[in-house]
Amino acid sequence: MNIQTPPVIDGFDPLSQDFLSNPIPHIQNARTVSPVFFYPPLGMWVVTGYDNICQAARNTEVFSSKALGLVPPPADLAHRVPEKMEEQFIIAIDPPQHTESRMGLAPFFTPRKLVALEDDIRRIANELIDDFIEKGSCEFMHDFCYPLSLRVIMELLGIPQDRAADYRRWTDDIFQLFTPRSEDNVKPITEEERRARWSGVLDYNDFFDALLDERERNPQDDLVSKMLQAKDKDGNPAIPRMRLLRHIQELVAAGNDTTANLLAVMVQLLTDHPAQREDLAQNPELMANAVEEALRIRGTSPGLFRFTTRETALGGVTIPAHANVWLLFAAGGLDDDKFIDAARFDIRRENADQHLSFGHGRHACMGSPLARVEIKAAMEELLRRIPDIRVTPGQRLDYLPTLTVLALKHLTVEWTPAVTKTPEATKTKDSAWTPLTVIARKAETEDVISVTLADPDGATLPAWDAGAHVDLRLPSGLVRSYSLAGDPSDRTGHKLGILREAEGRGGSAECHAVLKPGATIEVSAPSNHFPLKPAPKYVFIAGGIGITPLLPMIRTLQQQGADWTLTYGARSTDTMAFLDEVQSYGDKVTLAPQDQVGLLDLDALLSATAEGAHVYACGPGAMLKALQEKCATLGCRDQLHIEHFSADGLVLPDFETEPTAFEVELSSTGQVLQVPANRSLRDVLLENGANVTFSCESGYCGTCETRVLGGTPEHHDVILTDEEKAEGRLMMVCVGRCAKAGGRLVLDI
Repeated sequence: MNIQTPPVIDGFDPLSQDFLSNPIPHIQNARTVSPVFFYPPLGMWVVTGYDNICQAARNTEVFSSKALGLVPPPADLAHRVPEKMEEQFIIAIDPPQHTESRMGLAPFFTPRKLVALEDDIRRIANELIDDFIEKGSCEFMHDFCYPLSLRVIMELLGIPQDRAADYRRWTDDIFQLFTPRSEDNVKPITEEERRARWSGVLDYNDFFDALLDERERNPQDDLVSKMLQAKDKDGNPAIPRMRLLRHIQELVAAGNDTTANLLAVMVQLLTDHPAQREDLAQNPELMANAVEEALRIRGTSPGLFRFTTRETALGGVTIPAHANVWLLFAAGGLDDDKFIDAARFDIRRENADQHLSFGHGRHACMGSPLARVEIKAAMEELLRRIPDIRVTPGQRLDYLPTLTVLALKHLTVEWTPAVTKTPEATKTKDSAWTPLTVIARKAETEDVISVTLADPDGATLPAWDAGAHVDLRLPSGLVRSYSLAGDPSDRTGHKLGILREAEGRGGSAECHAVLKPGATIEVSAPSNHFPLKPAPKYVFIAGGIGITPLLPMIRTLQQQGADWTLTYGARSTDTMAFLDEVQSYGDKVTLAPQDQVGLLDLDALLSATAEGAHVYACGPGAMLKALQEKCATLGCRDQLHIEHFSADGLVLPDFETEPTAFEVELSSTGQVLQVPANRSLRDVLLENGANVTFSCESGYCGTCETRVLGGTPEHHDVILTDEEKAEGRLMMVCVGRCAKAGGRLVLDI
């Protein structure tokens, strides 16, 4: 198709209330006609396909971010508008300026620092709920969503809270003035609104300019002061003053608008999908994925503009040079080629987090960790205290006509006051790292201890399923992963079994030394790379301390009346941990101490696979390697599920060739690091201060799992399935590399 006859979609109007209230049919229709098409009213090209959006977002040389325009100011106000103001926003600048700004801001927005705000978010949410919970209804946007997101961003930045109403108004003003870069096609706006919006934006500029002056004279212990004081390696300001002013305005605007509207979206979706709501109520651990699914199907940052530097082909269409392009990120989440039955809301969707609602490439949203924890925490508190909150039927929903954010004006919700709960009804700890106290310790064998960890304030711990593990951050700074060995239905404490490894790397010895009753240790939320899946029969094979992840599985299946057997091998019965519990299951269990019966008879143990049985095994690497080889011979590899507990004997893939040098780009900053052939990606990330947590450092625990945004990874772990490795969306950065010599990986770090 040539550029003289660009595809145009009849009836496509992204500023209409019909589109803003439900864009799904409009986007699906457009993708059917042409995934890349021209929108004449604003003289811009629209990109709707997932792969096409990613391709354009990564190609910053052709698709420049200098694509943002502003509706021109009234002539008598123009002298107060900074020169090229639209080119100072971080969403509208290219490298090297973008890299400079991103690197200057990134240290203040690491996931760990933002996740640490969760307790404050829950406090704010409950204070707001207290004000309206007895009424049975409220204006959700103005009573909860906007006040919550504003208070969070105000506390984070340290800006005056008495100007909250102004921040809200100024946010609307700046978003209404955004338009694609163009001299001929600008967003339609009345003269009266244009003057009012520009007057607000100029007040916005004056206020924050004065605030920066004041913080320079009198620095405070707040984020604004710290950003002003930040220096680059040469001692100069990390971010030029005028650009920093714009970035703070962006943080206020994005922080109080997009998150607020996603809260409204989630209540709307749960109202419209009662079965999904019930599933979430019964399985609250699904909340994080429910947030991702809401972002996928109804992202509150619909898209960003780009400007082509030369003629280019995309999606079978030729886009001319100097053209405005709208990357419709919200459409990426509705691409059936990427998401099966994409128009269906499904809180259990496995790849929901691969949406593009936080952007893609170097302009991926820096505040996404804050948005995720804020929405999750707020929704958990809201549904805990008002379980039946729902959208009041029959109301008309109106949105601000803007292309860069979803902005709902009003939303009335209602509930039955009799079923609400007080703030103290349930207290849950589910942060990235939570300090827990050792409340019990027992010597299971000479080298194995069991410890039980609980919240010192009695808080309920996060839900988990059989097969899950937690990470412990030890006083030395080491991080080690241990399987949860207790009852998944008991959320008052986490029970672990820890083997002291004589030839280990020090973590297990430190655990034995410090984990005594009364000691406090930082613990991660549970994670599960070894889930129990439906099967007609289960065969469990444990080797030594490998019994720990199998105990919750056995307990769960016993309660369900499922068909299972366990063979428990070890050097001797003296080295078998949790022996009393294991023997309580009677003849379902076979003990196989090596000093009495020799090596396990794998052929006999695997015979049940012919009847469809699934085998779950955890133990030494040699045992697991033998099981893998036997299952490969029998053709039942898909029925074998294994968990490693140490790096010794791991069945890691061999390097097909000698390791080669490659590059890695950190998407949060745009920083590009060189990884020499003789060094690991892990070492390079650590020495450059990348925000990644490592535990096993050998590819078997999953702690350092990282999203791959670009490039092809070379995998050397035992966590990812063959399908996941082939897809190339995830990698374990402790052992992985780039598959292409001299190539580049772009990581979500």
